[in-house]
This record gives sequence, C-alpha cells and structure tokens, in this order.
Amino acid sequence: MKISFVSKMAWQNIKSNRKLYIPYMVAAGTTVAMFIMMSALLTNRFVQERSAVLTTLFGMGTIVIGIFSLIFIFYTNSFLMKRRKKELGLYSILGLEKKHVNTILGMETVIAGSISIISGIIVGILFGKMSFLILNYVLNFPVEIEYSIGWNTFGLTIALFIGIFFLTMLFNITQVTFSNPIRLLKGGKEGEKEPKSSPILFVLGLLSLGAGYYISLTIADPMSALTQFFVAVLLVIIGTYLLFTAGSIIIFRLSN
Repeated sequence: MKISFVSKMAWQNIKSNRKLYIPYMVAAGTTVAMFIMMSALLTNRFVQERSAVLTTLFGMGTIVIGIFSLIFIFYTNSFLMKRRKKELGLYSILGLEKKHVNTILGMETVIAGSISIISGIIVGILFGKMSFLILNYVLNFPVEIEYSIGWNTFGLTIALFIGIFFLTMLFNITQVTFSNPIRLLKGGKEGEKEPKSSPILFVLGLLSLGAGYYISLTIADPMSALTQFFVAVLLVIIGTYLLFTAGSIIIFRLSN
C-alpha cells in the first residue's frame, strides 16, 4: 500500500471516529503537558540553585508523571480499540488483509501521537510560562525567576511519548493480528471478563504494602528521607492495588 493512500485512510478514520479520537488526543496531550512542565521545573536553574531537595522532589515527580502517562495512555488506548473492534473486523470481512489493517492502524497512531505530543508541548510551555509569571507576581522577588526549557527536556519528553505511543501501536497491531474477524465484530459488545484470582499477587501485595510501611516508619537519615519516602509510596500504591484486585476476587469467591 502506498504511503499516501495509508495516510489518507488513517486521517479519514480519525475524522470519522473524532468522538473517540478527540478525547483520546486531549487526554494524551494533557499528560504530555504535565510531563514537560515537571521536567522544566527539574532542569530550571533557579530550582537547582535554590535547593537540592527541590531538585530531588521534582525528579521524583517527573518519574511519577511518566509512569502515570504510560498507564493512562494505555488505558485510554484500550478503550478506543474496544470501541473500534467492529470497524476493524469489517475491514477484514470486506477483503482487507490484516497487514493492511495494521498499517492503517499504525499510521493512525502516528498521526494521533504526533498531534498529542506537539499540542501537549505547546500547552505545557504556555502554562509553564503563565505559572512562572504568576509566581513572580505573587512572590515579588527582587530578581525575576526565569522560565526556560532546555533541549534535553524537549528530547526527554519526545522520546518518552514516542516510546509510549510505539508500545500502544504494538498493542493495537497484536489485537488485530491475533483476532479473527468474527471476534473483532463482536468485540465491541463483549463485557469485561471476570479477572482470575491469584494468591501470588495477593502475597506480593501484602509484601509490598508491608515493605512500604516499614520503610516509611524506619527512615533514619534525613538526607535520604525523600528518596526512601518515594520508594515507600510506590510500594504502598503497588501493594494496595494488588491487594484490592487479587484480594477482592478471593474474598468474593470464598463468600460464594
């Protein structure tokens, strides 16, 4: 298939499914904006000269937003794919090979991802600049705090989200490749499958939760407190999630 035809088909599909794609791109663009704003604070000269604690704090915030962006974009992408399974199944029934469907789907991801990244960066720069203007006005420092974004911040943001969208593209292609057209046609009507209980996940949840609380209660060195607290928070989040998902299923099945 010619690239011009693929691009035209992909763009037409995005316009036809704009009720799905616009919220998806807005959500993805918002995460891009959040990430670049936090990254800009991390590399800001005023922040770095002011306090090492602030630099560490913003570094942790950047990591958290990066992880959140990965999970959030994957979730919204899976929702988008579920709503489009019937359409993708029709393509196969009408004679379009899976490799062609995957090519069009990949181009859609490239277009949607590019729009999300570019718009997110623009919004992030504007909001970042606005926030610094407000900060300068409120604090009224003798020296104005400069807002700047280095090329390394741009590079990190672009690289991260290209990687995330590439992973979503692989996920989408896998969904089409390993599904038959009939299943795709019925995919949009399928309900959520009952998750399987896993004692291993339940135990891992207990261990993560226990380790998180143990670290938070036994912090001794103030210099390493922020790093340890960050690790503790991550462990508590992971432990709570695993306990909630695995534990609730086990309890529900035992009650029945």
